Amino acid sequence: MSEEQKSIEEIYLDFKTAGGLTRSSELAAATSVDQIKAGFLQTVARVKSLDGDGPFHDGGRKPMREILERKSKRKDGDVPTGHDLAASIWEQHHCRVEGNLELDFFYVDREVTTNRTVVDGKAIYEAGTKISADLLLANSTVGDFTPIVGEVKVRDDQNAFYALVQALAAAAQLSSPQKRARLQTSYPDYFGEKELSQVDVYVVSYSPVQKGKSPELYEAALALANELTSTDALSEWVRKIVFLEAKMTEGALTFKQSE
Repeated sequence: MSEEQKSIEEIYLDFKTAGGLTRSSELAAATSVDQIKAGFLQTVARVKSLDGDGPFHDGGRKPMREILERKSKRKDGDVPTGHDLAASIWEQHHCRVEGNLELDFFYVDREVTTNRTVVDGKAIYEAGTKISADLLLANSTVGDFTPIVGEVKVRDDQNAFYALVQALAAAAQLSSPQKRARLQTSYPDYFGEKELSQVDVYVVSYSPVQKGKSPELYEAALALANELTSTDALSEWVRKIVFLEAKMTEGALTFKQSE
């Protein structure tokens, strides 16, 4: 492995190709705040000069209503997959975080490929590999509407550290003025009047696995997020890093912040 500093996308790819939670746990233990910060800054510098246009997603996404119809056939109304959780958030639209009104959010979009752009009529991916955020949300505090890059982790898909790195990679790719302008053009109802100087990052877990390496990776992700926040390492671009626990209560999603 090269000892050269990796971009945040390259760090993300290391976790994507890790091949299991044990290897991910080893990578997490070897990943420092300084490496994350330097990788993030490397990506910020690269995307600053890039230009492009077009939407942040390809066609062919399964309609949300189709996902909800499948979900409604289950008697318990449970959420077995990340797509089901995204569809439930879409249906609810305005989601509240227990005891933390400043973290409440609106659903905006899903499967947002932050490094997708269109140049001369052709879709390209700036880092060579698609990096997609599960959710694009907006803070619902009056006068706020800060964009939120969201990753969801449901049941056995519980590598929270990987989710955090993926969300940070997406946030770094949205750091340029050109990308922020595209957010405003693509989602004017939420971001059209907002000065987009920062984004928030949310990692949302549902029914997490409480054995094996999953809890260890979750704690490591929380520790990394806390250190990034307390040292203001990424504060010029990332305002908040938030971990939420979601559950279904009487047919509605409820959210609580993890600390």
